[in-house]
Amino acid sequence: GAANLLGLPGAQIADISMQTLGLGAWGIGLLLLATGALKIARGSTRAGRPGLRLVLGGLGILALVGALAAPPPPAAWPLASGLGGMTGDSLLRLAAQPLASLPIAYPQFAAAAALALLAVVAIGFTLPLRGLVRGRVGPLAPRASAPSARQAKPRNPPMDLDRAAPTSDSPAGTLAIKPPKVGPKPSGREERETQPDLLDALGTGFRLPELAMLTKSKARAAAFDEAALRQNARLLESVLAEFGVRGVIDQIRPGPVVTLYELAPAAGVKSARVVALSDDIARSMSVAACRVSVVPGRNAIGIELPNSRRETVYLRDLLSSAEYEKHSQVLPMALGETIGGEPYIVDLAKMPHLLVAGTTGSGKS
Repeated sequence: GAANLLGLPGAQIADISMQTLGLGAWGIGLLLLATGALKIARGSTRAGRPGLRLVLGGLGILALVGALAAPPPPAAWPLASGLGGMTGDSLLRLAAQPLASLPIAYPQFAAAAALALLAVVAIGFTLPLRGLVRGRVGPLAPRASAPSARQAKPRNPPMDLDRAAPTSDSPAGTLAIKPPKVGPKPSGREERETQPDLLDALGTGFRLPELAMLTKSKARAAAFDEAALRQNARLLESVLAEFGVRGVIDQIRPGPVVTLYELAPAAGVKSARVVALSDDIARSMSVAACRVSVVPGRNAIGIELPNSRRETVYLRDLLSSAEYEKHSQVLPMALGETIGGEPYIVDLAKMPHLLVAGTTGSGKS
């Protein structure tokens, strides 16, 4: 019986293909696989119109089988025709006939060399190599890989007072990523609670509830996906450019729950306009929410986006941190962690009125 996945029909198709095209039948399958792999590497899975590439691909395969008909087949070759099949033998004879009248020693091998060159050129134009030459190979982006003409090459880029305004084509080396902290700096409270207290043994004095009552935190991952952060920064720049906001993301501060992207805007960009685009940015970036505000002390606009994988902030880590035990605080209150993973502790004695506001499900409780 036929030992292949398609059974008897598969064996018949393979036999006809080998008889007709010889080893060139393998070229058809390899050409299809290579075309699909290169389209995936470019970040585009759309089929598109075959058009000229289909014609060039067929011409390249025909030229290939003609070139394969020139070398003699090995003794184990099972077919009566050459390595290019019956089609290759016919094409090689037709190509060698005009050369027979010329003063060429081996017209058949000359015709085979010309067919091989034609096969390389035709197949080379068939494969979508243009995106690879331009350096667009990378992980699949959630948006279209080809930027619009307005994004790729602005006609009149604005000028800053000291240097040219950055654009989305800035080199990746100018993008600084501040690594997040693995966890808050611990204090000696947990160690003290594990040791016996004389006053407590005598039944006098006051002792705070032990930290052992709270859930112990899990070890956080110190590593982060730098390539994904850089890709999101470039995508965020393109989203802002669609709304007419030009600038460059020059700093990224990943945190346990959200990541802060600092945008250095071009001259003339108003921060209030970017703040008003928070809902549109969240929609275009396919996230639940987006917070936009001015970065204090810098000519930058901070854009906070939620992480796809959020770390849990444990109350035990905040209460056992060195920030919580500062002597300058009368009534310390742990509110959470900052973008950089540092404990955010406030003094409630200095806050006669405290309002915790936020959308539903954002973590006010």
